[in-house]
Order: sequence, then C-alpha cells, then structure tokens
Amino acid sequence: EDIMTKKFGGTKPIFVLFKGDIQNPEVLKTMLRMEKYMKARPDIVFTQSIADIIVDINTALGEGTGIPDSKEKIEQLWFLLDGNEFISRFVSENKDEAIIISKYIAPDIKTKIEFAGDINKFIKENASADCSIEITGMPFIEVTMDKSLINSQMGSLALAILFVIIIVGLILKSFSSGIYAAIPILAAIIILFGLMGFTGIPLNIATVLVASIALGIGIDYSIHVISHFNHSLKNGSTVYQAIENTIGISGKAIIINLTSVSAGFLVLIFSEMVPLENFGLLIALSMIGSGLGALTLLPVILILTNKNHKPSNLKNTYETL
Repeated sequence: EDIMTKKFGGTKPIFVLFKGDIQNPEVLKTMLRMEKYMKARPDIVFTQSIADIIVDINTALGEGTGIPDSKEKIEQLWFLLDGNEFISRFVSENKDEAIIISKYIAPDIKTKIEFAGDINKFIKENASADCSIEITGMPFIEVTMDKSLINSQMGSLALAILFVIIIVGLILKSFSSGIYAAIPILAAIIILFGLMGFTGIPLNIATVLVASIALGIGIDYSIHVISHFNHSLKNGSTVYQAIENTIGISGKAIIINLTSVSAGFLVLIFSEMVPLENFGLLIALSMIGSGLGALTLLPVILILTNKNHKPSNLKNTYETL
C-alpha cells in the first residue's frame, strides 16, 4: 500500500455522483466547489470531472477561467466534446449523471471516518432538488465495514455470553454458577481487547473472531473448576479443602490443556499473513488468560460465595469406613 501510494498516487478511488442536468451551470459549479473542498484535504491526491474539462475548454477559447453562466454557452462548448470516448468516463450518455473521480491515500480508519463525516456534511449543505449528490469508494466502504465489525462483535459477544450463562447454568443446575463461570472469561476478554488497543492490533475480519472463540474454548476451564469444587463440597470438604483439591487435580489438567491449545494456535505466528499472525497470538493469549482466570479469580469468587458453607460429616464417615 505504501509503495502504491508513493509510486502511483494511491489505490483507493473515490467517486462522487451528481444526478441532474449536467449542462446546468449551477450543477457544474457545485462540482467545482466539491472538488475544491476535497483538494483542500491532504489525503486527497487529485480530482477530475467534466467540470474541469469545461473550464479548460472555456479558458482555451479565451472566454474566461470558470464555468459559463448560461446553459447555451455550455452546450456550445460541449459540442467540441461530442464523439470523445474519454468523456464517457465522467458523464452518462443522457447527460443526467456525472462523477468526480479522485484518489484517497490516508491508511488509518480514524482519518477515513473524519473524512466521511466532513464530505457528507458538505453534501447535505450543497445538494438540492435539481442536483442530488452521492459518494462512494473504498474509504467509505471500509468505514461501513468497520462499523459493521464493531456492531457484530458486540452483538455476537453479548449473545455468546448469554447462551454460555444459560447453558452452563442448566448443566450445573445453578444460574449463579453460569454467571461465575463467565466472569473469568470476561476478564480475559477485557484484558485481550485492552492489549489489542495498546499494541495497535486492529479489529478486522480475522481478529473479530477471537473473543467468541476464546469464550467458547475458555468456558471449559471454568466448568471443570466449578464442577470439581461442587463435587468436593458434596463429599464433605470444607471450602478451602475443596479449592485445594480442585486446583490440585483439575488445575493440572487445565494447565496442560491451555498449554497444548495455545501452542497449537501459536503455530500461526509463523504465517506470512499478518492477520493470521495476530489471530494465532490473540487466541493463545486469550486461552492463557482464561485458564489463569479460572485458577485464580474463579476460586476467589467460589470462596466468597460459599463462605457460610458448613461441611457435612459424609467425608469423615468415608474416612472412618
């Protein structure tokens, strides 16, 4: 992208569509104002339209340096353009639609969002009943995709968390257990997004999948811890004995699991495609975070929520037998 920008003036075209009587002086003057407004921004390389060609012809004939004020004069100048195939790039055959072609070079999404907002504001202020204006191009498509990614990320993550809480609650026969199981994963995801923001890893088509995948894989660790903890309590252990027993047995299995899964995803960091590198790294980090959360944060939650638990004599009976 940097090479194409330096050598060829960018790779992201922008098209501004004008609908109306293109031979109307006011429409052509609006096109010139639009071009001037766009050229004032450092991220626009060049602009070109039929309005520029009319101005050039008018200047060459010594009639002035702008758009003629009468439609009749424009029609006379237009006569010189008839039969030129180059003009078909800018004006429709019926002369009721025309476009401004330009190139955009800024790479970051924040600049694109700002640019889109400024251009849309200009369009609202200058469009009329006789001249409608629409704009499109890769920067605007990317801005739309960015909004879609963010919205889909929030929606899918919220839906996944809801289903995880419901399903885990049904399996463990306790709605509160579903909430407890989701807390370490949410903490890991929050840290993950913070790390992405701190290191500048963008939210794209690949990394947008990370949070949901991390939630789906990481919830296993919480289920193992809660299940083993509840089993130990039923067998007569105290809260602290149950935690110690859980971490000593299930904790080892969790460490082995997160190590193997993380190592498997870390293979992707050797990819030559940056999105895949980021995807593998983020999945591995989220697995480590969710696993450590299940072995640190979740036991604290279980201790606090079961501090009033009184062990039964079942364990002592088994020891006696």
